[in-house]
Amino acid sequence: MTMEERLRLAEEKRAEGYNCCQAVILACRELCGLPEEAACAGYCFGGGMQCGSVCGAVTGGLMSLGAAMPKREPNDNRPLAKTAALELEERFQQKFGTLLCSEIVRDHGKRICGDCVAFCVENTADMIEKMNKGEL
Repeated sequence: MTMEERLRLAEEKRAEGYNCCQAVILACRELCGLPEEAACAGYCFGGGMQCGSVCGAVTGGLMSLGAAMPKREPNDNRPLAKTAALELEERFQQKFGTLLCSEIVRDHGKRICGDCVAFCVENTADMIEKMNKGEL
C-alpha cells in the first residue's frame, strides 16, 4: 500500500465514523500484521481517551508501533518501545505544540483532526519501516 492509499484509507475511515485512533490503526494495520478487528481496541481512545487527554491519533500510532515490535517476549522490546514512543510523541509535539486533544481542538477546532491523523499515519508508517530495517 502506498502512503497516498494509506492516507486516503484513514480519511475514509474517519468519514465512516471511526475515531482518530481507529483511523490510524486501520491505515497502519497491514504494516504490523493486525486484522481489521484490531480497530476495536481504539474505541475508548477517541477524543483524547474521551477526556481530552493524549490525542487519539497519537494513541493509534503508539498502538500500531507496539503491534509492530519485532520480538514477542514481554521485556525484549522495552528499549525499542520507549525509543519509538518518545520519537512519535516528540515529532507530534513539534508539529502541533502539544499531545493533548483538548488543547489542539481548543486552538484549531475539530477541523485539525484530519491533519493529526494524517501526520500520525505518515510518521507511524515511517517508523515501522525503520524499525523493520533495524534503523530505529
